[in-house]
Amino acid sequence: MSQKSYPNLSKLPEFPFPVHLSAGTEECAQKIAERFERAYGFLRTALAFEAQICILVLAPEQRDGQTRNWPNGCALRRILKRSAF
Repeated sequence: MSQKSYPNLSKLPEFPFPVHLSAGTEECAQKIAERFERAYGFLRTALAFEAQICILVLAPEQRDGQTRNWPNGCALRRILKRSAF
Protein backbone atom coordinates (compact mmCIF):
# COMPACT_ATOMS: atom_id res chain seq x y z
CA MET A 1 0.00 0.00 0.00
CA SER A 2 1.42 3.33 -0.92
CA GLN A 3 1.56 6.00 1.75
CA LYS A 4 -0.78 8.81 0.74
CA SER A 5 -0.08 12.32 1.92
CA TYR A 6 -2.78 14.21 3.82
CA PRO A 7 -1.51 17.81 3.97
CA ASN A 8 -4.57 19.13 5.83
CA LEU A 9 -4.35 16.52 8.59
CA SER A 10 -2.06 16.01 11.58
CA LYS A 11 -0.47 12.66 12.38
CA LEU A 12 -0.18 10.65 15.61
CA PRO A 13 3.41 9.39 15.56
CA GLU A 14 3.31 6.74 18.30
CA PHE A 15 1.54 3.95 16.38
CA PRO A 16 2.98 1.27 14.07
CA PHE A 17 0.52 2.33 11.36
CA PRO A 18 -0.34 5.81 10.04
CA VAL A 19 -3.04 7.67 11.99
CA HIS A 20 -4.08 10.96 10.37
CA LEU A 21 -6.54 13.29 12.07
CA SER A 22 -8.42 16.55 11.74
CA ALA A 23 -7.88 19.36 14.22
CA GLY A 24 -10.16 18.90 17.21
CA THR A 25 -10.32 15.09 16.94
CA GLU A 26 -7.15 14.34 18.92
CA GLU A 27 -8.81 12.56 21.86
CA CYS A 28 -11.07 10.51 19.62
CA ALA A 29 -8.19 9.62 17.29
CA GLN A 30 -6.03 8.50 20.22
CA LYS A 31 -8.79 6.21 21.54
CA ILE A 32 -9.56 4.74 18.12
CA ALA A 33 -5.88 4.12 17.39
CA GLU A 34 -5.27 2.49 20.78
CA ARG A 35 -8.29 0.22 20.37
CA PHE A 36 -7.31 -0.66 16.81
CA GLU A 37 -3.72 -1.36 17.85
CA ARG A 38 -4.91 -4.01 20.34
CA ALA A 39 -7.26 -5.62 17.81
CA TYR A 40 -4.67 -5.46 15.05
CA GLY A 41 -2.07 -7.15 17.26
CA PHE A 42 -4.48 -9.95 18.13
CA LEU A 43 -5.55 -10.53 14.51
CA ARG A 44 -1.98 -10.33 13.22
CA THR A 45 -1.01 -13.11 15.63
CA ALA A 46 -4.16 -15.20 15.15
CA LEU A 47 -4.15 -15.02 11.35
CA ALA A 48 -0.40 -14.81 10.80
CA PHE A 49 -1.06 -11.94 8.40
CA GLU A 50 0.02 -8.31 8.58
CA ALA A 51 -2.29 -5.95 6.70
CA GLN A 52 -1.10 -2.49 5.73
CA ILE A 53 -3.61 0.01 7.01
CA CYS A 54 -4.07 3.72 7.54
CA ILE A 55 -6.57 5.32 9.94
CA LEU A 56 -8.21 8.66 9.18
CA VAL A 57 -10.16 10.39 11.94
CA LEU A 58 -11.94 13.27 10.27
CA ALA A 59 -13.97 16.21 11.51
CA PRO A 60 -17.46 16.41 9.93
CA GLU A 61 -16.46 19.24 7.59
CA GLN A 62 -13.60 17.16 6.10
CA ARG A 63 -15.31 13.80 5.73
CA ASP A 64 -16.80 14.12 2.27
CA GLY A 65 -13.70 15.58 0.67
CA GLN A 66 -11.37 12.88 2.04
CA THR A 67 -13.61 9.82 1.60
CA ARG A 68 -15.62 10.63 -1.51
CA ASN A 69 -14.07 7.87 -3.63
CA TRP A 70 -13.69 5.27 -0.88
CA PRO A 71 -16.53 2.75 -0.55
CA ASN A 72 -15.32 1.76 2.94
CA GLY A 73 -14.98 5.40 3.93
CA CYS A 74 -18.75 5.74 3.86
CA ALA A 75 -19.21 2.72 6.14
CA LEU A 76 -16.49 3.93 8.49
CA ARG A 77 -18.07 7.35 8.61
CA ARG A 78 -21.40 5.85 9.71
CA ILE A 79 -19.75 3.72 12.39
CA LEU A 80 -17.81 6.68 13.81
CA LYS A 81 -20.90 8.88 13.96
CA ARG A 82 -22.60 6.32 16.23
CA SER A 83 -19.49 5.68 18.28
CA ALA A 84 -19.43 6.56 21.97
CA PHE A 85 -15.89 7.99 21.77
